[in-house]
Amino acid sequence: MTNRAALFFIVSFFLIYIFAAPCSAAENPGGNGGGHVVFISSEKISAPYSGDVYVFFGTVTVDCEIDGALYLFFSKAVLTENAKIDGGINTLSSEVNYEAHPVSVIKSIFAPAGALFARDDGISRYSDKIPVIIINAFIGAVQFALCFIIYALRKWFVAQGGIALIYEPFRVINGGLSAYAALIALAFIFFLTVVLFPVSILFVVILYVLALIGETSLAVTIGFLTLDYIIKYANIKTKSGGRVHIRTSLIAGLFIIEAAKLIPYINIPFSFVFFPILAAGTAITAFTNVYYRKVFYEPPYIVS
Repeated sequence: MTNRAALFFIVSFFLIYIFAAPCSAAENPGGNGGGHVVFISSEKISAPYSGDVYVFFGTVTVDCEIDGALYLFFSKAVLTENAKIDGGINTLSSEVNYEAHPVSVIKSIFAPAGALFARDDGISRYSDKIPVIIINAFIGAVQFALCFIIYALRKWFVAQGGIALIYEPFRVINGGLSAYAALIALAFIFFLTVVLFPVSILFVVILYVLALIGETSLAVTIGFLTLDYIIKYANIKTKSGGRVHIRTSLIAGLFIIEAAKLIPYINIPFSFVFFPILAAGTAITAFTNVYYRKVFYEPPYIVS
């Protein structure tokens, strides 16, 4: 079990590394193309390019003419004096720096009136960045809502998933690593071609759904273990005899998970590697236990 887990762990890190830097194989996409994607990386485009350019969570430097549009999503673009984007620039919580008066139309996708212009050391800046605290609050609220919907629809399933992480941790880790490595590998394969880019997004969505289902059970487990320790350590007397309700465990666990995602330096590996592996593994183990193996555990928390 341990060797398999270690193997999948190494493979998953390798896959996420090449997935996070796909543009190394296409450093400069000069020429004609239906579109070009920059994802979590930095790239310089210096040869004329015909087609749209999409940047997700990355940085792009343009030193030529692009016969198409530039789309920035939570990203940054640097335009040199030679840059010209014929189709205009569309931004979402992004920044554009340019050395000369822009010959391209720049507009925010959702907040055209909220764009900011400033001049500093001869460099003009355009920004419609959404404050990080607002983004985090919105994402956290959506996560809370989705997890509670899953909990309301499949309370017993959520309970079994949470218990599986306690009694079968190696099965959870192996299942999560297998799903994570396989889906990331498939997403990367289809990501290489812009035509099949939607297919790669589909695999990422599948991984997200698995992680979301598993997050509900994972939150219950984390919340239960934390509250159970506090109750026993502080010798707190409760009406239920020291037992914690699953709903209370879910709320506490979600707060802990979302707080962990905000910790600097560990938030990225936690949010994009460790947490998806554990959450996906929890969901897969719960599915196999409930619908295939017919293995059920007695919940240590109140489920009614």
